[in-house]
Amino acid sequence: MLNFNHNLGMNMTLLVPIYYDQLGSSNDQARTLARAGAASGTLVIARTQTQGRGRQGRQWQSPQGNFYGSLIWRSSKPPNQQATIALVTGIAVNDSVVRYLPITSQHYLTLKWPNDLHYNRHKLAGILVETETSPHEPLTAIIIGIGVNLSEAPHDLPYPATSINSIIGTAPTLTEFTEQIGQRLIQRLEKWERHGFAALADDWNLRAAGYQGRAMVAIPPNPAEGGTFHGVGPDGALLLNSNGSLRSHYSGEWRFSDGYQLL
Repeated sequence: MLNFNHNLGMNMTLLVPIYYDQLGSSNDQARTLARAGAASGTLVIARTQTQGRGRQGRQWQSPQGNFYGSLIWRSSKPPNQQATIALVTGIAVNDSVVRYLPITSQHYLTLKWPNDLHYNRHKLAGILVETETSPHEPLTAIIIGIGVNLSEAPHDLPYPATSINSIIGTAPTLTEFTEQIGQRLIQRLEKWERHGFAALADDWNLRAAGYQGRAMVAIPPNPAEGGTFHGVGPDGALLLNSNGSLRSHYSGEWRFSDGYQLL
């Protein structure tokens, strides 16, 4: 089922989940549907992927039992503002996961700029944003790929990873989690569309408080000077305190210098 209503007005965008037993990549399938006219709110979910990928073209291991989804979101925002959609997505992912955690351990759940969710410094979820433009379509189709380790964490990674199952001893079903994350994505993205990321920056910083004040260094070839993490600005920039001066960074890869390289 495809929803071809491109209305981005005040009414809530309709969430249309489409399940596949197996895909090469949920982002690739979402791109195909976007080219065919699928509207904002179309959510492609793969039970497993054979060619899943993360940032910088890295392989994303995709064992069955986890969440691999790609949401189509059509936006008229300029490219420099579209970049903040990964941060908005992170808020929705955080809020979908936190409901499964005991109150006593929820403070271990932390967002990392720009596209990860960690639990106790272990990667729990990642986000990959891609775009699809057409000269015949006034709205950019933003493909928001999300991977969440529900039942199993990938193995043999250069950084530690975990899953909801590892944390609490059980995992939500794919259908249940899809409903949770889908509605939260729509709510957050509707607000972003109307008011921009500045209206959501405090929400992101609150969920990243666990990394506040930790030292960060740039990962080569990023030549930028490091500093201590100070959250994000209203434009989505990474804020680092370097030698007493607060500096904004809009790109590049970073790691915390007192722990694993979390990508």
